[in-house]
Amino acid sequence: MAKIRKFKCSKCSRRFSMPAHLGRHMNTIHASTRRKLVGKKATKRARKRVVRPAVRARAARGPATRATGAVREIRAYRQTLVARRAELDSRVNAIDGALAALEAVSRPAAGRAARAPRRAGLRKGSLKHFIERVLSTGKGPRAVKDTTAAVMRAGFKTKNKTLAKSVGIALSQMPNVVRVSRGLFRLR
Repeated sequence: MAKIRKFKCSKCSRRFSMPAHLGRHMNTIHASTRRKLVGKKATKRARKRVVRPAVRARAARGPATRATGAVREIRAYRQTLVARRAELDSRVNAIDGALAALEAVSRPAAGRAARAPRRAGLRKGSLKHFIERVLSTGKGPRAVKDTTAAVMRAGFKTKNKTLAKSVGIALSQMPNVVRVSRGLFRLR
């Protein structure tokens, strides 16, 4: 079965079955782009031919001319950054105005009571709350196993089959608990 060759070269009569093959043909045979023959298979002569004219002209200039050209380029880049900064400042001001308007709308009315801010700390009835209660009543550091048993005796309700593992993880996450040694924890 013959391959369908529907991609035809515009410079010669060859046809290709894939656009990538046509592109490779154009780059290697007809030099349609500046990147022609820069790969491993390119000869030294072909590489010299590919060098861009701007690079050649820059190399021909003296060091003083190159320095002033660099200064000119840096100044132009600075101008684009300054213009971009002005645009970004206007965008930030627009967002600030929109936020102020949204905050004014979202504030509670004078007649309604404002919602009380949530108190930092442990949620009552949580595992960490029970652990803190147990450690505060104990004498010295406790093992994870003992802490788990004391939490269950204190009335913590759970169906967790690996509660000791959960207690160990909670103990390591609590900021007011210090690890004394392996498996032993106490309050600060």
